[in-house]
Amino acid sequence: MHTKVYYSHAMKIYGTNAEKRAIAIIQEEFPKAEIVNPPSFEGSPRKQIEGMAFCHRLIDDCEVLVFSRLEDFITSGVGDEVNYALGRKKKALELKDGCLKPHCEPVEYVSREQTRRIYRLIEMDPILKRKVCEE
Repeated sequence: MHTKVYYSHAMKIYGTNAEKRAIAIIQEEFPKAEIVNPPSFEGSPRKQIEGMAFCHRLIDDCEVLVFSRLEDFITSGVGDEVNYALGRKKKALELKDGCLKPHCEPVEYVSREQTRRIYRLIEMDPILKRKVCEE
């Protein structure tokens, strides 16, 4: 059977070296898996219209969800996706310190407004922005 792994991560990480490294770690753990990476669907009109419901359907089609934090925060979209996956009895793993660690409990996460504030702070601080994108 072909495994599909959904990689849930903050939009601030999309297209960065941090994202590439995370995907490499996931590929190492699941060498034959198809990795479903949300940025791949950014141009999709359905995603733009449906928002999180679109992502939930992608998760429904996967066996595993891997998620990462933005610094120490679980952003709103990531938290929603993790809890959605857990509610559907999907295997969830947190990517932390270069390792994938099982995660079985629902997560607490920051609101959409708090997520936006965090993104603005990152944009205003070049050192923090570099750290986030390179981590």
